[in-house]
Amino acid sequence: MKKTILSLGICLVHFVVGAQQKNNASDTTETILLLQQNEDTNPLVFSASKQIRKYNDVPIQVLKIQAKEIQFNQPSTTADLLQKNGNVFVQKSQMGGGSPIVRGLEANRISLVVDGVRMNNLIYRGGHLQNIITLDVNALEDVEVLYGPSSNLYGSDALGGVIALSTHQLRFTETETIRVNSQTRVGSASQEFSQHFDVALQNKNWSTWTSFTFNQWGDLRSGKSKNWFYRENVGTRDYYALWTGSKDSLVANKNNAIQKYSGYKQYDFIEKIGYQKGLQHHTLNIQHSNSTNVPRYDRLTDLSGGQLKYGDWYYGPQTRNLVSYVFHHDNIGKNIDLDAQFNYQTIEESRYTRKLNNPWLDGRIENVQVASATVGLHQRKNNNEWQAGVDAQWNDLKSTSQSVNKITSATREINTRYSNGINTMNQVSAFAYYVHHLNAKMQIHASGRAGYSALKSTILSGYAVDGVRNEIHQNQPTYSGAIGWIYQWNQYNLSSNLSMGYRVPNIDDLSKIFETSAGNVIVPNAQLKPEQATTWDINIRHNTQNPRMQWSINAYNTWLTNFIATAPTTLNGLDSVVYDGQMSPIVAAQNQDKGYIRGAQFNMTNALNLHWRLDWSANVTKGRFVKDNQETPMDHIPPVMAMGAVSFIQEKWMVQFNTQFQGWKKLDQYRLGAEDNESYATPDGTPAWMTFNIKGQYRCGEHAHLLLGVDNILDTQYRLFASGINAPGRNVYISYKFNF
Repeated sequence: MKKTILSLGICLVHFVVGAQQKNNASDTTETILLLQQNEDTNPLVFSASKQIRKYNDVPIQVLKIQAKEIQFNQPSTTADLLQKNGNVFVQKSQMGGGSPIVRGLEANRISLVVDGVRMNNLIYRGGHLQNIITLDVNALEDVEVLYGPSSNLYGSDALGGVIALSTHQLRFTETETIRVNSQTRVGSASQEFSQHFDVALQNKNWSTWTSFTFNQWGDLRSGKSKNWFYRENVGTRDYYALWTGSKDSLVANKNNAIQKYSGYKQYDFIEKIGYQKGLQHHTLNIQHSNSTNVPRYDRLTDLSGGQLKYGDWYYGPQTRNLVSYVFHHDNIGKNIDLDAQFNYQTIEESRYTRKLNNPWLDGRIENVQVASATVGLHQRKNNNEWQAGVDAQWNDLKSTSQSVNKITSATREINTRYSNGINTMNQVSAFAYYVHHLNAKMQIHASGRAGYSALKSTILSGYAVDGVRNEIHQNQPTYSGAIGWIYQWNQYNLSSNLSMGYRVPNIDDLSKIFETSAGNVIVPNAQLKPEQATTWDINIRHNTQNPRMQWSINAYNTWLTNFIATAPTTLNGLDSVVYDGQMSPIVAAQNQDKGYIRGAQFNMTNALNLHWRLDWSANVTKGRFVKDNQETPMDHIPPVMAMGAVSFIQEKWMVQFNTQFQGWKKLDQYRLGAEDNESYATPDGTPAWMTFNIKGQYRCGEHAHLLLGVDNILDTQYRLFASGINAPGRNVYISYKFNF
């Protein structure tokens, strides 16, 4: 309550200052927050070809979320931004998480790119990831989601697609300019408090941008009203474990809608420095993200023998550091542009677990270092355009562990999550992209990549399980390609694309020993082959001006080979092993014979007149493994999703009412014992759900914007598919932005 009052006080101060400066506004003041009637239905996109081009000039499906939409949606995290859009499904195992699913593929089968830097590293896992929340949503300029295999430009892992996140772009002005921006947000469902501040300094040659955000979330409250589609309680927490000096006590939860031990804090900092002169442009990008401990809520609710299994289960502070340098030179000769980027990252993540009534707290810490470089050339000439380049990435992992007694503070050695020896993974590739304009209406796009991947993991004695003591080496040639076609006819844009993608096994696939939520133990498998995906897309887009309407239909079919999934196996002739003092079945990552994913997506925007606008979207996905002519469900396949919105727009304000829908995911459509987390579902699977939401935005003069909203108006109790925590109940939020 105190923080809510404080934040409102900050808002009032901002309003007063803004009023005082009303007559001193410069021509460069940003007023981009309202969604305008003349919103561009053919926006510029970059990620699809790593060159700026119109949306209708790319042969694949691309989702672009622009700055004004980001601000109007007011998401708590970058993961929530994707979920609110309605075209990307997001799984959550805890509140401090969010794992996007693109075309039925998730985690290490999606390439996550931040400001041109590949975030996928040698321990990107095949289950659910939370890495996307380490990028501050308040710092985003835009988001582009590429659908379908994109290894031709982005290398390994880009099977389902690419999520390209771009932070604030540096700008240059003829005169010296300073811009200050502050934003405060509070929300009721998780007692959320967020404070963001950034300042930009710019002139003709220099530009800097400094950003800082503090976020705090308390324990998340789920809905109390029964789901229309399922009349029983889902995911309520009736009791929880509390350590009281020397033992755990079970405490009754006074309000079982409060998901005890789900809150955390996060700090984000970005510094950008740019310099341009003549034909050269230099950019230095420094990023730091750090959280407090993040409770793994789903594991804190796991049961064993009818009682809670864990007294503690949390991720330690997740820290991400990035230093990136970008160099651009226009016209180095014959209208050829040069781009070069050099990056260095450090990532620390950790897991701390303690069984109920056991004083030993086990900690496993992973320190990852990644260096990467990309150099490319680009030329446009007449009806032809080409680009070519090379890129490389070097990965190193140090995996450590220790157990501490909470009573005596004594320590003991335990097994590490990954090999406790050498863990390296290096990749180098060459790529090319070519565009030919046959005429004013037709284009041909072709691209390809070829490279090499080398991995080494040394497993030392005493590592986890007897019999797992060897050295894993993998050296893999890599290749991919794509060819696309675009035809523009009157108000229609037709395109088709055939693309290949690959993912080479990483350390997480090859040398991990880990207990799954189902109670199985994963052991290494050195015989894994690279995964491959081939996708055929067809896209139809249509635009009209009076009334202004845009709709698009995309259909695709993806063929998968050597798909990696966990399956039962043996070790030294045994199908079970003692792990952490408990006999557990053995599983390992294994190449499945083949599989497919098929789906379709529909989107429509209809501006009825100057004030009213309708938006609709729907997504359907089907995925199956195929072996011996028998089909079985593939994990990660989301249920049917749909979203609808009606907006009323005036000069200074906008109101939108929207609804989101997720269909049933019946238990017979789960891949049992895998990553669909059937233990967190009902006996019938994950129930369908629908929420109703409203939000409004008002522009207070030239310097301030006020946004109010209510998500889940009916306080419906529901859970996203494969998630281990309920979604928020009714959430009333207020956000105030001040800039000058």
